[in-house]
Amino acid sequence: MKKLVLAVLIAIGVTFLVTYTYNQSEQETDTESKLLLTFSEGWRDGYCEGWKIVKGENADCPTAPESPVCEDCPDAYKLGFSKGFKAGRNSAQ
Repeated sequence: MKKLVLAVLIAIGVTFLVTYTYNQSEQETDTESKLLLTFSEGWRDGYCEGWKIVKGENADCPTAPESPVCEDCPDAYKLGFSKGFKAGRNSAQ
C-alpha cells in the first residue's frame, strides 16, 4: 500500500513539474510576441506621423510597409515609432 501511495505522489509531482515548465515557456513566447507587436505598432504610428509632417496634418496615411525585424528592442514602441517616422517622412518626399 505504501508503494502505491508513493507511486501516485511521484506521478502527481512529475505531472505538476511538466505542466509548470510548459506554462513558463508559453509565457516567454507571449512576451516575445508582445515586444514584436509593440515595435510594429510603433512603426505604423511613426510612419503615419512622418508622412503627415511632409504632406500636411490632414493627409490620409498610406498603408505602412512591413516593419523591419526588431533584433534588440529595449524600448520597442519608441524605437519602432522613430524608425517608422523617418521612413514615412522619406517616402512622402
